[in-house]
Amino acid sequence: KSVAAIELSIAAYNNIGLAHHYMEKTSLALKNFEKSLEIVRSTNMKEAMAFHNIGSTFLKAGKLEQAKLNLSKALTIRMNALPEYHPDLAESLNNMAYVCQRERDYPQALSLYHKALKIQERSLPPNH
Repeated sequence: KSVAAIELSIAAYNNIGLAHHYMEKTSLALKNFEKSLEIVRSTNMKEAMAFHNIGSTFLKAGKLEQAKLNLSKALTIRMNALPEYHPDLAESLNNMAYVCQRERDYPQALSLYHKALKIQERSLPPNH
């Protein structure tokens, strides 16, 4: 599933839960809220976004060790939750490559840049 589809599923279960809540159908409301929570927990996408943002902030501040730790967590979550050629995965790979470049680990940086580029090229429209 795409991130958009996952987010739509989460919102749909929440909205159905709210409708049941307002109709005082507690068990149905809870069932839908719990399903929404289950999807959130299984994908960890919001957690990945948080790690990505924290890592990017450390990177901008020049704190490479903290940046690498957080960006690596985001990358791991995204690799497990997203399709192989998702643009968010390319973004994580690109940021990890930049950290490696700043650490002067050029072979690793180059490898990650190539992986990110492959995803970006595949996710672009053919006429780009």
